[in-house]
Amino acid sequence: MDSINEEKSRKERGTRFFPHWTVRLKRALFLLLPLAIGGAFLPSFLNTYIIGSVLFLFAIYSVLALSYDILGGFAGYMNLGHVVFFGIGAYVAAILFQKFSMPLALGISAAPVAVACFAFLFSFPLFRLKGFYFAVAGLAFVELANLVVASMNAASITNGFNGIAFVQYDVVVPYYAALALVIFSILLSLVISDSKLGLALRSIREDEEVAESIGINVPRVKRLALLLSGGIAGLDGAVYFWGRGEISPSTAFGFGIVFVPVTLALMGGTGTILGPILGGAIYIYLQYYGISFLQSYVPGMIYFPNAVTGIILVIVGLFVPRGIVGSPRIRSLFRRLYAEMTE
Repeated sequence: MDSINEEKSRKERGTRFFPHWTVRLKRALFLLLPLAIGGAFLPSFLNTYIIGSVLFLFAIYSVLALSYDILGGFAGYMNLGHVVFFGIGAYVAAILFQKFSMPLALGISAAPVAVACFAFLFSFPLFRLKGFYFAVAGLAFVELANLVVASMNAASITNGFNGIAFVQYDVVVPYYAALALVIFSILLSLVISDSKLGLALRSIREDEEVAESIGINVPRVKRLALLLSGGIAGLDGAVYFWGRGEISPSTAFGFGIVFVPVTLALMGGTGTILGPILGGAIYIYLQYYGISFLQSYVPGMIYFPNAVTGIILVIVGLFVPRGIVGSPRIRSLFRRLYAEMTE
C-alpha cells in the first residue's frame, strides 16, 4: 500500500513540475511517430509516381498550410498573399542553383533567409491594414510577384514564363526532405502554441486593442509570426523546386496554388495542429482521385482542377465553418481518444 502511494505521489510531483509539456509531448508523439514511421516506409511499397507526385505534394501542401496557420490561425490574420513566400523561396533556390551554378543545398538553405528578409520588409506596409484590406493586399503582392518574375526585364534571371527547370531523377530523397519538414513544422506549431508567443497571438486574435493594453507589443509579435510563417513557406518552396525539378510563375504564384494554404487550413481547422495535415490529405485525394471520379458524372471536370478548391471552400463554409478538427464535437472526440492513449 505504501509503495502504491509513493508511486502516485511521484507521478503527481512530475505533473506538477511539467504539467503541460509532458501531456503535449505524449500527444505529439502519438501524432508524429505514425506519420514518421509510416512515411519512411511508404516508398518501399509504392511506385515513383505516387511518391513524387501524391505523397510529395501532400507533404509540401501540408507544410504550406501549417506555415500559413502561424499567422492565420493563431493570430486570425487571413493572409491571401502567403504563397508569395513559397514562390520566392522556390525561385531563390532555382536561381542560385541554375543561374549561378551554386550547390542546390546552398540554394535551399538560402531560401528561408531571403524570404524572412522579404517578410520583414513586407510586414511594415502590410500590418497597417486589417481584415478584408489585409487579405486583398496580400493577394495584390502575389500578383505583383507574378508580374515581376514573368517580365521581360527579369527574364535573364527567371526565364520569364518558361521558368527554371532541371532533370530530377531521384524523387525519394526530396520526399524524405519534405516529410522531415512536415515533422519540423508540426513541432514548431506545438512549441508556438504552448509559448508566450502563442498566447500573445491568440490574444491579438481575440482583441488587438485589449492585447496592446495589457502590455503585448502587438507590432513586434505579428512581425515575428510573419517571419516564422514566411521562412517555413520559403523553405517549403525550395524543397518543392528540388523535388519537382522546375518552377514557373504559374506554379509559384498562380491561381491554382494561391488559395491552397487557406483552403487546407480552413477545411482542417485553423489554429489547430492536426487540421492542416488532415486538410492536406483530403485536398490531395480530391485532386488526384476525386476529379477522376467526378469525370464519369461531369464530363470535362478534369480540365477544371481549381473547381475542387472552390467546392471545398463552399462546403466548409456551409457545414463546418470551424473546420473538421475545429468542430466542437470532433475536438471532444479527439480529446477523449488522446486522454485514453496518454493515460
